[in-house]
Amino acid sequence: MFKKKQILIVVSIAIICFLMGTMFNVMANDGGGSPWDKIWTAISGFESKVDSLNVSLTELQERVSTIEAEANQVKTIRFYEPSETIVPPPSGSFKDVATFVWTPNNNTNNAILSIRCYFQYRSDPSSGGLRYRILINDEIVMSFDWLFSSEYKWAPIIADFDSWGGDKQVTYLPNQNNYTIKVQFACETTGYVKDINVIITVADGLPASNP
Repeated sequence: MFKKKQILIVVSIAIICFLMGTMFNVMANDGGGSPWDKIWTAISGFESKVDSLNVSLTELQERVSTIEAEANQVKTIRFYEPSETIVPPPSGSFKDVATFVWTPNNNTNNAILSIRCYFQYRSDPSSGGLRYRILINDEIVMSFDWLFSSEYKWAPIIADFDSWGGDKQVTYLPNQNNYTIKVQFACETTGYVKDINVIITVADGLPASNP
């Protein structure tokens, strides 16, 4: 995608090349009269071209800004915590292992549309294994029981629902000033997690499509 600074540099180089080319052309093809008068005449004629180019440049900058704004209205964001963390027992005591915050640009028209999580883990296969859950603004939106592996492996990606499939409804309110996402773990014995990835799809200032 074009950047404003890059566009201005290209235009400046084009103007300098034109002026130098005009000077050399006049000096090489002098048919009488002052070469400086011819140069200034050429420069005067070029001013209208520069004005037209400036208009085109402004329109291009506005179009780039519009495209960038539209791209930011619905987007996917990835959070990442690479550190290894020890998850101590007991299994009923969840520990915050990673915390991420998304702050929308538009605080009256925003929402998290979906959330996914994956990470590496290991835990004692002979015990109750590793449990995890995700909270958005302190509301549980995803949970999973149990994960067993004596060596590090990737956890499966699950959708936005409670793993037990019970009466729990996945709810998180839209139009918040910010969204705090916590990834919590608990373990029957001692577990280990690392490379935590949380990917969210969000709407931020998305306009209505109806006329």
